[in-house]
Amino acid sequence: NCPTHSSSMKDACFKIIVFAASLALALAQADSDLIDSADDQVAIQYLMQNRAKIDREITQTDVGVTTYTHSTDTEVASWIKMHVGEMKQRMEDNNIIRPDDPLFVALFANADLVTFEYSEVADGVRVTHSGSNECAVDMVKAHAQVVSLFKANGNAEVQKDHEVPLSCGDAGGADDSSAAGRRSVAAHSILFLFDVCI
Repeated sequence: NCPTHSSSMKDACFKIIVFAASLALALAQADSDLIDSADDQVAIQYLMQNRAKIDREITQTDVGVTTYTHSTDTEVASWIKMHVGEMKQRMEDNNIIRPDDPLFVALFANADLVTFEYSEVADGVRVTHSGSNECAVDMVKAHAQVVSLFKANGNAEVQKDHEVPLSCGDAGGADDSSAAGRRSVAAHSILFLFDVCI
């Protein structure tokens, strides 16, 4: 219970707790929006479930990578095309995906240093992903490898965090900007307020 010696203090305490709880819910919703839209999640889950039907080739270049992701299954090929289009749109909108994964945080934080172009082919997509400096090039190459690991290892890989290349230094930004950091701050704030009010 909030302190009983002052009804005004009790009311203020209650309002602060309600506000903090509402803020925590808003942050959780924001995290959900950042991670994936409903359509993005459907495409990602479909491709994960059908990853055995997907072939993926990476060619290293001086400025990044070219990739060819494809499938002999026409339905899977269509989902590949849709997913790559969604990810390009996210890059253009700086609408981060996987906000708890350091590599993806860094990649989106430095989106202005990265070029992402793709072309659809009959059985999938060819992507040219390049960076304008050493850090961006290394991030593009690391991202391509991680996507291949998603295909190889499925959800076990999705649950992992992936490191930012050493050449990037602090380019990825502060860890406390992540979704986990925001949730932790909100949770500790609410616990503090409960401690004050009992």
